[in-house]
Amino acid sequence: MSYGYSGKILRINLTTREIWQDNHDENWYRTYWGGGAIAGYYMLNEMQAGIDPFSEENILIFAVSPLVGVPLPGLSRVSVPNLR
Repeated sequence: MSYGYSGKILRINLTTREIWQDNHDENWYRTYWGGGAIAGYYMLNEMQAGIDPFSEENILIFAVSPLVGVPLPGLSRVSVPNLR
């Protein structure tokens, strides 16, 4: 992987304390580029509609963009989606 991606996404289940990583190919990162798009992918594929924000089934996502540190207005450095 190049251009700001390592090809690994760290996953942590805070309830069971299980830690694993997701590995995606380069085409996946070309489709979901940026922290907001990666967070959106996991939100749409792993969360139920209308979930209580404080339930154990909810997920918390910290997604960093590969454009961190680029001095352009409007670019977020990190995405933390809020469902409330």
